[in-house]
Amino acid sequence: MALAPTTHREVRLTPQPASPSHILHIDTTSQRQSLLRAGSKRTFDHISSSHDEDTYARKHLATEGSLFFRSTTRSPRSILCRLLDDRKVLEIQGVDLVKDHEHKDADTWLTFRVEFKDEVLEKGVQFADAEETDALVGFVLTAGKELITLTLTRDLLTRPSVPTDFDSSMCVRKYTSSFLTARQPYRFHAVSSLELLISLADGGLVRLERKCNESGSQWRETFFSEGGWRGTLTLKGLNPFAGRPIVRYGNVDLDPTAIADMAKSPDATGRIVLKQDLLSGIDDQGNRNPYTMSAEQGRLLQIVLLPPPEVEKGAVSRMDQDDRYAIIVHSHKEHEFKIYDITYTTSLDGESIHTQDLQPSTRLIPPVDELMNTNIWHLEHFHVQPGAAWQETQFWVRARSGALCKTFRIQLDLLGDDGSALDVVDVWSRSWSAVDTGPLTVDALRLFADFPGEDAIADGAVTSSERWLQFLFSPGRFTLPSLETALYMYRKARGLSATSSSQGLQAAESPLQERLTSAVTAKVLLGRSANDQPDYQRYQADIHTQWRAYFAVLSHLHARRHEPIGFAFDSTTNLPWSVCADFVAPIRTCSDFELRKANAELLYDDSDNVKVDPHLLSTIYPDDESVYLSRLLAAAKELRQELSSEAKLLIRSTAQRDCMTSPQDPPDQSRTQTLFNTWNLDEEVTTEVFDDLNAAVENLGGLTSLKNENFERLLDWLDEGLDVSGPNDHRLLARYGADMTLALAREMVLRAENTVLDLLVVVVFVAGGLEEPLDPDFDSEDLFAGLMTRYKRIRLLVWLLEHERETTLLIAEGTTITETVTILEDIHLSHWRAVAAKETTLPQRLTLWTSKWLSSLRLDDEAGWEALTTQILARLITKNEPDLGTDFLPFCSKSSDSSTYIHARLHLLTGNLAQASRDFRSAAPGLSATKSLNHSVDLLLSSDEKGDFGTGKAVYYSHITSLFETLKAYSYIAEFAQLALDHTPRPHDFRAEIAALDRKKGVDSPVAERMDVAVQEARLLRMNEGWNSVLGRLFDALLVLERWGEALGALGGMEDEALQSRGLRGLVEGCVRLGCGDVVLGLLGGDRGGSGREVDGILEELARREMASGSGSGSGSGTTVSGPAYYQLLYALRTQRGDFRGAAEILYEHLQRLLANPHDPVNQDPEDETVVRCYTLLINTLACCCGDGAVNEAAEQEDEAWILAEAIPGVSAQGARRKLVRLGDLRREYAGELDRREGLLRGRFPVVGGFGGGSGGRGERMEVDVL
Repeated sequence: MALAPTTHREVRLTPQPASPSHILHIDTTSQRQSLLRAGSKRTFDHISSSHDEDTYARKHLATEGSLFFRSTTRSPRSILCRLLDDRKVLEIQGVDLVKDHEHKDADTWLTFRVEFKDEVLEKGVQFADAEETDALVGFVLTAGKELITLTLTRDLLTRPSVPTDFDSSMCVRKYTSSFLTARQPYRFHAVSSLELLISLADGGLVRLERKCNESGSQWRETFFSEGGWRGTLTLKGLNPFAGRPIVRYGNVDLDPTAIADMAKSPDATGRIVLKQDLLSGIDDQGNRNPYTMSAEQGRLLQIVLLPPPEVEKGAVSRMDQDDRYAIIVHSHKEHEFKIYDITYTTSLDGESIHTQDLQPSTRLIPPVDELMNTNIWHLEHFHVQPGAAWQETQFWVRARSGALCKTFRIQLDLLGDDGSALDVVDVWSRSWSAVDTGPLTVDALRLFADFPGEDAIADGAVTSSERWLQFLFSPGRFTLPSLETALYMYRKARGLSATSSSQGLQAAESPLQERLTSAVTAKVLLGRSANDQPDYQRYQADIHTQWRAYFAVLSHLHARRHEPIGFAFDSTTNLPWSVCADFVAPIRTCSDFELRKANAELLYDDSDNVKVDPHLLSTIYPDDESVYLSRLLAAAKELRQELSSEAKLLIRSTAQRDCMTSPQDPPDQSRTQTLFNTWNLDEEVTTEVFDDLNAAVENLGGLTSLKNENFERLLDWLDEGLDVSGPNDHRLLARYGADMTLALAREMVLRAENTVLDLLVVVVFVAGGLEEPLDPDFDSEDLFAGLMTRYKRIRLLVWLLEHERETTLLIAEGTTITETVTILEDIHLSHWRAVAAKETTLPQRLTLWTSKWLSSLRLDDEAGWEALTTQILARLITKNEPDLGTDFLPFCSKSSDSSTYIHARLHLLTGNLAQASRDFRSAAPGLSATKSLNHSVDLLLSSDEKGDFGTGKAVYYSHITSLFETLKAYSYIAEFAQLALDHTPRPHDFRAEIAALDRKKGVDSPVAERMDVAVQEARLLRMNEGWNSVLGRLFDALLVLERWGEALGALGGMEDEALQSRGLRGLVEGCVRLGCGDVVLGLLGGDRGGSGREVDGILEELARREMASGSGSGSGSGTTVSGPAYYQLLYALRTQRGDFRGAAEILYEHLQRLLANPHDPVNQDPEDETVVRCYTLLINTLACCCGDGAVNEAAEQEDEAWILAEAIPGVSAQGARRKLVRLGDLRREYAGELDRREGLLRGRFPVVGGFGGGSGGRGERMEVDVL
């Protein structure tokens, strides 16, 4: 059996819209196209992806698809079309990978979905570039006998959003004619936007033509039939009674003469160039053996344009570069290719056409029988890409045998330097290579390191459900519609309701992971073991079994997504494409490492089975070392794959743990020996596996002869090819190019992870499992450290590729799109560069560009590692992603002050303020002394905040204070404000120094002296302002923390009187508001000079305001306040200082306000003692105003006991003035109040009169007895 080495690999991408709002619906089902907008309700869009398999397939799985490549002057160039919903919906997308700089704004964001009334015929979709304008023209033949022309202009193709006023009638035209009504189309080909060819089921051919100024509803028809291909309209096939052989093709009866493939040559002579019988053969006796070709056959014909040959001077040639061409035909019966070079010569007899078979003596039959190990197959598609002078010509073929479909490629020289045919028999049979389908197929996914395995694993740290969820929801593996549909099918198979019974109709709104876990764990019971204890191990095994059942359903859907349905080749860029039911895949060239790893079956020389061209083999394995090391690599892979699922999981989890920890003191036992015992490799590795491993490295001397350099060389292979350099290609990534880059990066990283784990198992096994002495150059501990260093870098990339976040992307002025991207894409995709490497094609550059993009992360040195990790952490902080930041924290170190500061900012975000405080303090010495900040720190700072670094600790700590102020963390505000204050210079005597400088500002002073004075004054003002600012922040924090003594101390240090006054007021108000009046008396009471008088004034103002508002007055109607009222505090403060007259004044005002409201309960309830106690306290206070010498002289005592009562607004009579109130007056009023209360108790109530007499007492009134 011939083997086809894998040299190329598909990068399969899901062709999904940029967002649900970026779908433009075009309805062709009605006669008069209606106005359509994004978001309008449509049958197709509202097919639920969580319903059955058929519904899912109609919406997401295409039955036919291909790509059309436009001219290089047009953008977008690569157009993907897919037929969905039983061939009634045509989906069109631009899938350019890269774009030229001149087309940088021509990206495609819209997805066009064209809906038809009838299904589209097979191969009934064609595209062409409009000749009169920059537009894409699509032609669709439907089963309803309609030809629909769809015109999408450049403005529409490159719009960043769906137009709100879009009218589909402007771009849709329909055409129906007699030939479409009476005859059945079979094959369809667009020569240009103005010429179409349609083959008919009866063997006829129709050419449709129109002019540039004519629409798609105006076509001129020309009919051709076999026998001269002159324009005739025959009745062949219209007579139902005419007997003729037919071929059944779907619902169509095909005549054996029906045209199966068409192409138009670049010349316009109309001559017959070639007649070739591809089906009928002649046996040894000369008899013809007719053969009827299957109607499902693939491509039969290709016309390729060729560059002009080098013509000697003086020669005459009719052809120019655009007209020279060749015809490639493929025989479906013999699977043979024929290549005919078409040339024109001019002589005296006129112009003649020459057809040359480039390989007349060689049967160019692809060895698909041997490559696919089958004799039943057909060629679905082929493409020939000729090289210069037919050298380095590429053949791409796609062969199908049942459900198996593979793509093969060969590159060879058909002609020699002299233009003669070369003998290519041996090369043709042995130089074929295969295209790998990529890492997303079901079989490939099972080989991933994070695949949960077939058996349940007893691991208390991670449950089976957690492992499955991590595997299933890893970005880029499965689509949400696939997961939803698989869940629906799984629930139905288990007899569960369509929605969770516990959540009812709202279950669909729950997260998919939650609904999936609920379905899997439903009906799984926790049993008991033999000792009557809960059997958790069995429970987890049952859960794992259910997850495997769900994965089986999902695998079925996922396999349907990978069904190949199309192939296309971009001749301009030499890039092949594959189209699957739910994927579109550019085909890239494998890297050197991939070539060696993917072709392990070629490593064993068995001439009876392996037939590979030596030249092709040498491109994969250029020397013996590459062969020997590749065998070691293949054996390492096989060794790990043979281990149990539990062992593989344990190996991976151990590597993940050890790569993130720094080695401590040397252990008593070697690390590799410990791992050998922990992983139980002695039991896991069977004798057969051991023999295979030893045989694989026989050329290296066996397992005992392995050296460190063998493993180090294999690790170097992961970085090979990155040294390729070249100028900037000035090409930019398009939308699908970004998806391709991320998908390819994910593939490369996961392959590297598997490789490192494979080598790790070999190192541990050799170090701990062999009894023979090892090579002196084999140091397992050194190798283990190197592998862990490499694995740490890989784990970082895996983390960046597995975690996603939402981001808003500006795609045009005023237009944004919100999409979910991986962290790696978010932080690093902008660093992608296209390198114009010499002698490389686009398939090679796709691999090279992604490799160099990953390597630009600079993870191979400590400086690069810290720069990247701190930048990532800083970006997560700026995006307010504390959970992602915490998860990423193990990758970050505190090796610099900048990284320590970023750690602190994350702790602020997560609420770990104590750790943030410690980190801020730790970073202070460095960040306060240097102005050259790390770029990552810059990401966290505003333009104003950047000046807070490198200017001393005072400014740095003030910056930290501001950060805590945003969180209102007052204890840390006070802490860092105090630290800032400790490092802030304070003027020795600000007022004196300013006064001294003012004296020097004389007019007669020299100019230099005045300038020096101005500089000193500005310095003093800045110093004073900074000091007061820090003190103010400290004071505010202390005030909130109720640390009154420290707050008063901070207040005393302020040089600004206005700030002091405001602070003192705040201190007083705060104390009273929180019920800490005793603090005011303790800290501010007594004789404190100016501050005491200021406190008195503040309290007096607050007390009068409080009493005027009615709160704190002690009445029942007043507002309840905590602690004493302001008037009470002022009274206590004044009595404490011996100011009895002032205390009596505020108490007297309070009394007057009580008496002014007759309806207050304190006046109406004779048993309420409020007014009585106030009189008593006022009389006693006023009595204290007497001097000691006049104690026994009552008259003199009353003369000394007086106050001046100011008129009270709203209480005193209008026009009232200040009056003198003596002690005797108060006693008389007090006696009157007692009499009034006694009268009330006796039933005597006033009926006229009122309160508020001019003397300040109760006033005149008339009383009556109430019986």
